[in-house]
Formats: sequence, structure tokens, C-alpha cells
Amino acid sequence: MAYIDLHSPVVLSEPGIILDGSDASWKVCTKGYSVVVDCDGFTIRHMRFRPGAFEYGDCLSLNPGSKNGLLEYCSLSWGVDSLLDVYTENLEIRYCIFSEPLQATPLHASQGYGIGVAGGAKNIDIHHCLIAHSFNRNPKIGGTQNSKFRFANNVVYNCYYNLHAEPVGSVNPYYLDLMGNYFKNGPESYPMSAVGFANISRPDLQLVYLQGNIGPYRPTDDLPEIDIVSPSDQAEITLLESPSMGTPEWLTDAQTAYADVLAHAGATLPERDAIDARIVADVQNGTGGFINDPSEVGGWVD
Repeated sequence: MAYIDLHSPVVLSEPGIILDGSDASWKVCTKGYSVVVDCDGFTIRHMRFRPGAFEYGDCLSLNPGSKNGLLEYCSLSWGVDSLLDVYTENLEIRYCIFSEPLQATPLHASQGYGIGVAGGAKNIDIHHCLIAHSFNRNPKIGGTQNSKFRFANNVVYNCYYNLHAEPVGSVNPYYLDLMGNYFKNGPESYPMSAVGFANISRPDLQLVYLQGNIGPYRPTDDLPEIDIVSPSDQAEITLLESPSMGTPEWLTDAQTAYADVLAHAGATLPERDAIDARIVADVQNGTGGFINDPSEVGGWVD
């Protein structure tokens, strides 16, 4: 493993920047501090971001200036606060692994967060990703300004709370397409974890399309689509008859996506590392759990 030991946060600000670890002879991983993207037209692929408990921050933060980006085949673990924070627009995230945000640390005595999509973000497409061993924000979506989001063909495993969405403000609605996702409980999941929405009695602000999602409340595809949503939140949304961002050509059923994600997600060049291999095995075997420090699971490996 080739570690890039960061002693302060790194800000990527050059427009059109490409951060690509696919041609490296060694597996490339940042350690120590956050990486912040604040530029237009960025591409990040086959990188590992595993800062550890050195600062209060995220593995990767996409600032409002980071528009028109692609994040693919990356692995994010061991952030203090969130693994990924998204404040941008026109972003595609695909085939990434998000795992083991640190729980109680000297810097953050709370719970670990997965992916936070903040108010102001829009046109966000997250597909074929794995989120594992995360307490909250798996992901959390804050929609505003008629923003559109797609969360499709992802696997979410052993998260206390699964996806939760809410409007930011009370004027314009947001649109969310949930399609072909596989939500799997683990040792530390809430017993009947489900997709959640804000309880604000404004279904006109939460416009949702549901298709083929599998989870504890909807274990088979012959059940009503609405069953994937927590029973207490079902009256909080308006169901759409068609997806707001269209139906992508790559869309599959949830079972097919489950196998595809476990086989191909994460930084896999030059090969999948031992940390991601352990996470995938946890999903397959129903094992693993939340951690407070990387040393609990072997730390940074060679």
C-alpha cells in the first residue's frame, strides 16, 4: 500500500482536476487529514481515503464549488464525522465503498456518519455503491430548490439508520428516485430499519419514486413498493408514477445489484485491499460492526 500521509487538509481547486490511482503500481491511500474538492469538472477514481482519528473532519468533502464531478471506484473509511459530505451539483457517484465511520473518538463523541447530501446539492446520482457499518446518514439527503436525486442499485448493510431524506426550507419540493437498492440488516442495525422521511406533514415537498427496493420491511419484490418506507413515514411523501431523473440503461433488480456491488465496488486497482475485502465478507456473512478506532480492525494494512 502506498500511503499519502497528510499533515493538514488538502484542497483540490484546479478546474478539471483528475485524481486517478488506477495506473499506480501500488494501492494508493490518503491518511491523516481530509481531502476537500472545490473545483469544477473533477474526476476521482481508484483512490482510498482513510484518515483515522487525527482531525475532526470527513474522508472527502465536495464543497459547493465542486460542480460537474465523477467519483468512482473509491474506498472511504474511518472518517471522524462523515465519510463523504456533498454540497455540490451535477455529481455521479458509482461503484464506491463507504464503511466504518468512527463512532466515539476524542474528537467526536457522537456517532459515525456515512454520506451527507446537504441542502443546496442537486442532480446527485449515487449508484452501485456499498455503505456498511455506519450509524446514520446512509445516506442523508437534504433536498431544496426543486433538486433531484437518484439512489439506485446500492447495497446498505449494518446501518442503524438507513436512507433518510428531508426538505430544506418550505417552498420548493425535492425529487428522489429509489430504485433497485438492497438494504440488509446486520448485528447493529435497528431491528426493523427502513427508509425514512421527515415528519412535517408536507407530502407536497417530498416527491418520491419507488421501484424494486429490498429490505427488512419489503423482503420480496411482490410486496407493495411503499413497504420499503417506514410505516410512520409513508403518509409524508407523494409517490411519483415515473422517475424524475429517468430510468438508466444500467438499472437491474436489487438481487443482481447486490452481487454486482460486492464483486466490483471500491478501489479495485491494482487489486482490492484487505480492508475492503473484510467489509465485503462482513456483508456476505452478516458479521462486523461499528468501531471507534481503526486499530480495532487491524488498522492500516500494507
